[in-house]
Amino acid sequence: HKCFISWSGEALTLPAGLSSTNCTYYPKPPNISGHQLFVLKPDNEQWDSIKYLNKHVWNKSNDSYIEALGLFIYWGHSTKFGSPLEHHPKNETIPPGWWDDRKWMGGYWHPWDEISYDYAGRAIKTRIHTYNGYNADYPNLQVPKIRPSGTSLVISLL
Repeated sequence: HKCFISWSGEALTLPAGLSSTNCTYYPKPPNISGHQLFVLKPDNEQWDSIKYLNKHVWNKSNDSYIEALGLFIYWGHSTKFGSPLEHHPKNETIPPGWWDDRKWMGGYWHPWDEISYDYAGRAIKTRIHTYNGYNADYPNLQVPKIRPSGTSLVISLL
């Protein structure tokens, strides 16, 4: 995977033309002031998951998507307790004793908060599509402020 994020002082800068990169998932999100920043250029399987889950999320908003770049950008911490999220791919082996009828489509989860998020950063409401069966109503993952700056995008951290 190509790393396409550079860190300088108070903002992250994404170079222009990212839609031509071959990066599909940033494997080690940067940790900024104690928070992870997820930058995702979805592959076909992740896109299929996002589309399928449209009717299974609490809020269908895709505010985290930057169409010109084909990227989702959101903070990688839960909207319940702020715990750092973990990536769990589609069809990952489910822990023993959890729901047997689960149909996990891939996304993010943390054991302390138990909220499941899809690849668009949306909280999942349909129990069988959550990672562990917990489906309380929570907001989508927070999106940083993003603005163009010349040939780059600047992601504000404040």
